[in-house]
Amino acid sequence: MLSCHGRSRYPSNYQILFQEARFLVESEQYEQAIDCFETLVAVDLKSLVDQGPSYDERIFGLLAYDGMGLCLFRLGRNQKAAEAYAQAQLYEPENPTFEAKRQVALARAKGSGA
Repeated sequence: MLSCHGRSRYPSNYQILFQEARFLVESEQYEQAIDCFETLVAVDLKSLVDQGPSYDERIFGLLAYDGMGLCLFRLGRNQKAAEAYAQAQLYEPENPTFEAKRQVALARAKGSGA
């Protein structure tokens, strides 16, 4: 995998982890991508202040939850996908995209019983 080399050299670089998650989504390796996104949302941003490179904080919230929602949706875990999109929406409440994605996931969950 392309980003594994970077992660082996820089295991605590969250930008590389985010890029690996995106690669995994594109490769339809959704379970592995979810693991990466979950790692990102668990990061304590206060601990990053004095460490390493600077990051776009959206990878720890908005973008990670959006990516997680997509993976869960594609895996048919529609209720969980709706929850992830709701979390993404907290970061940009004025953005209608996340509410729309949440509603589609909820409708599919209702239709499939999942």
